[in-house]
Amino acid sequence: MKLSESRQQSKNIIITACVFLIGLLCWGVMLQDLYTKRILSLREHCRLDAVVFADELQQDFSEGESIVKALALTIGNSQNQSAEGLGHVMEIVASRTDIPLDSILLAPNGVVAAVYPDLRSSALGYDIFAEPKRKLAMQYSLQAHAFAVIGPIETTGGGMVMAIVNPVFLHTAGDKESLWGFANVLVKVPDIFAKPD
Repeated sequence: MKLSESRQQSKNIIITACVFLIGLLCWGVMLQDLYTKRILSLREHCRLDAVVFADELQQDFSEGESIVKALALTIGNSQNQSAEGLGHVMEIVASRTDIPLDSILLAPNGVVAAVYPDLRSSALGYDIFAEPKRKLAMQYSLQAHAFAVIGPIETTGGGMVMAIVNPVFLHTAGDKESLWGFANVLVKVPDIFAKPD
């Protein structure tokens, strides 16, 4: 009897161990499935966030392009008006925009002469060709007669911006062009795109 009881006990232990291992295996498969679904969900969430932020940036760049082109037309039509005299135009443009505007800069001959808002007056006198990376973008903009987007750039206030620049040409007699300078719009970069520390 003792031998058969021992065998029965061994069978029970083996069956219990098998059930335990099968349960553990099922639990592992379920955890793996949950983990995979969670990763896929996070990826999809990140993809949707990227699409939303890309759309917002595209809208900001489009509106920034409109602003610099409008400023270029205003300067071209005013001919002899100085950059400082266009402060009211910059103020009107800034008040009508919905983009996260940091500042508007007018740079005749590449040197900032007018800034909106006045809080950014530390930029006055800044040579926009001073930094090599910006210089290349500005040269491209000049050669292509088109706007360029530069950045992200760290501001003196510690924020990050994208600069949208447009060369401004004056038309003289005989339909000749002469470079006046550049109209610049600095758009604040959303925190999601800021460089991690």
